[in-house]
Amino acid sequence: MNFETVKEVLEFLYSVNRKGAKVKVNGKPARVHDIQEMNREAVFGLCDLLGMEDIYLKDDDVA
Repeated sequence: MNFETVKEVLEFLYSVNRKGAKVKVNGKPARVHDIQEMNREAVFGLCDLLGMEDIYLKDDDVA
């Protein structure tokens, strides 16, 4: 995911996580794991836009 603005990230996160959202991955309903991965990538993008990459770079689980 490549976001240009903080607003884009927030709009994406809202659309994916709002009540009743119908999110699909490869044409199939998204699983919890899929949503978690989307959220994770969006948070990384938000950190990048804010110059706070250290938040996720210090995490050993980032791969």
